[in-house]
Amino acid sequence: LGQQEEVHKIVVYQCDKQLTPWTKRSLRKADCILIVGIGWKEPVKGS
Repeated sequence: LGQQEEVHKIVVYQCDKQLTPWTKRSLRKADCILIVGIGWKEPVKGS
C-alpha cells in the first residue's frame, strides 16, 4: 500500500463498520476523511 501512495496522487481506503486493525490503519494514514451515508434513511444514533 505504501507503494500505491508513492505512485498515485490520491488513494482511497474503505474502512470497516467496526474499529478493526484495518480501520485503525486507514484512519492513521488519512489526510482527509470522507463520511458517506444513505440519504433516504433516518439517521440512527451510534453507540
